[in-house]
Amino acid sequence: MVYNSNTISIVPLATTDSLQLNKFFVSNSEWFFEYLPKTLADNSTLDGTRAYIKKKMTAAENNKEFVFTIKDRYSIYTIGLVIIKNINWDKKQGELAYCIDRQNSGKGLMSEAIKAISNHTAENLGLRTLHILAHKSNRASVKVALNAGFEWKATLPKAFAPPNKPALDMELYVWSCGV
Repeated sequence: MVYNSNTISIVPLATTDSLQLNKFFVSNSEWFFEYLPKTLADNSTLDGTRAYIKKKMTAAENNKEFVFTIKDRYSIYTIGLVIIKNINWDKKQGELAYCIDRQNSGKGLMSEAIKAISNHTAENLGLRTLHILAHKSNRASVKVALNAGFEWKATLPKAFAPPNKPALDMELYVWSCGV
C-alpha cells in the first residue's frame, strides 16, 4: 500500500488487477482515446490487459517505470492509474502520467493521488523532480497539476501527437521535493 485515505487507496499494479483494469479502460475508452492511445490499445482485451500488467511489473522490477492503481476505498473498483515514467536516475527525475474514470473526475481524487505519489517517489524512490505534461485544452489535467503543487515551467513545442492528428504543444509542470 502506497497511500490510503477516506476516499482512495493507491497500490502498485498487480496481476490480480487484470479484470478491474480491463473494465476501467473499456468503460472509459472514449474518455481516454486522445491522450492515452497506446495504453488504451494495450488494454482493449482482457488478454491484452494481462500482458500489459506483466510488462509493467517487469518494468517496475527493473526500475524503468512504475504503475499504481487508484481504487475506490470501499470497493474493488479501479478508478484511476498513475504512472511514473521517463525516469532519469542520474538526474533523480521522472514524469507522471495519470487517468481517472469519468465518474470520478472533478472530485479532487486525482490531485490527492498525485500529491501522494509525489511524496512516495521522493521518500521511497529518491526522485527529487517530477514532470507532468498536459495540453492547455485539457483543463482537468492542468488543474490536477496545479492543485498537486506542480508549477508551470514552459511550453514544449510539438511534444505529443494524438492519433491521426498533428503534434501538439504541451505545457510542462514541475514539482520538486527541495531535498
